[in-house]
Amino acid sequence: MAILNTQQIVVNKIRDVVLLTHDVNINDFYRLRFDDLLKISGLDEKELIRVLMIFQEQGLLDFHSQVDSAGRMIHDEYVLNTFRLMNAKRFLSVRD
Repeated sequence: MAILNTQQIVVNKIRDVVLLTHDVNINDFYRLRFDDLLKISGLDEKELIRVLMIFQEQGLLDFHSQVDSAGRMIHDEYVLNTFRLMNAKRFLSVRD
């Protein structure tokens, strides 16, 4: 039995949310609330943001974060607490 890494957990949770909402039109992008993913992922905010930034570097999603005055990473208010999956079909097929 393989142990899931943090990236695989996040991909699986995003896939679960997309499937639960029955969104079948995910060819271009899919918007997902950060707070929803934070709750269902079971990760702390810093670790989730770290994983989302990795996915952004890979071109899999569009996510913006910033560091507040206390040194905490927070998501950008401009995106209204959401991020976009870029090429959602490719993202949701990520296995490793």
